[in-house]
Amino acid sequence: MERRPDTIAARARGAAIACGVALVLAVVMTWPLAAGLGRLGRTTTMDGLYGIWNVAWVAHAIVTSPATLFDANIFYPHRGTLAYSESNIVAGVVAIPAWLITRNAYAAHNSALLFAFASTWLGTWLLARRLSGHSGAAAVAAILFAFCPFFYSHSAHIQLLMAGGIPLSMLALHRLADSPSPARGLVLGIALAGQALACAYYGIFVGLMAGYGVIFFAARRRLWRVPAFWIAVAIGAATACRRAAVRAAVPPAAARQRLRAIAGRREQIFGDLAELPGVAGTWAPAAAGPGTPPGLENRGGPVSRGPGNRARRHRCGIELER
Repeated sequence: MERRPDTIAARARGAAIACGVALVLAVVMTWPLAAGLGRLGRTTTMDGLYGIWNVAWVAHAIVTSPATLFDANIFYPHRGTLAYSESNIVAGVVAIPAWLITRNAYAAHNSALLFAFASTWLGTWLLARRLSGHSGAAAVAAILFAFCPFFYSHSAHIQLLMAGGIPLSMLALHRLADSPSPARGLVLGIALAGQALACAYYGIFVGLMAGYGVIFFAARRRLWRVPAFWIAVAIGAATACRRAAVRAAVPPAAARQRLRAIAGRREQIFGDLAELPGVAGTWAPAAAGPGTPPGLENRGGPVSRGPGNRARRHRCGIELER
């Protein structure tokens, strides 16, 4: 059979089909989430509630006041408080369209969640197809990885679902080893930095994987003798380090504040905000600032947990129904 010509149109069509399959799989494998995009969420744990607020806050802050992104409306009067935990910058950026359309924290978070599953499948499929040369086998391998029990068990932690950069980084490393060039080194660095921005944990993991891969290819293929290989690796490392340095980064002042707070009031920090001295009833208006949309403002006061109370107030200000 004659092979079809590899044209830009053919590549675009193949990319569109692959992205469509990834999205359909994400919707099917997380059903009925897509049917309740603006009302369903992992609200049985504080981590789940925090994740919903976190993604919505980042999306809101980026489109309204990017300069104050890290000055989230939590832990008043401290500044840079978004850096107290995983900042989820990538998830927040992905959620911007849903936030602009709906102004709904659930919809923003769930759109990022679906993107996480879809991008992980797509990245794994691309890597497995390159290694196996078989699209069908690659699709099965991608399903097994992207929808594995580990990711489902962490559906409350949006950053732990953002794993698409892992296979993409490995794909970039294989391409670099096959044909070293500055451009491929740059692509590897961007993939590594993107994964670090999406999830600090996975950024560390994939960085170690890439480092081992460089050593392996250098020894196995005798690339240690090829200057172009080391130049490409250096460009990738420099790009990854430079871009990861702006990661949801812990601003120095915020880091010092957090260390002091943890050292002196660890149990209070992880308890209800209402129990922190000087917080209850006073922190919300000053921290939220003008223009904070409904659903993201902090309200102060104790968290309601008694039987019969349908509204439960998250320590970070989102009011959700059980």
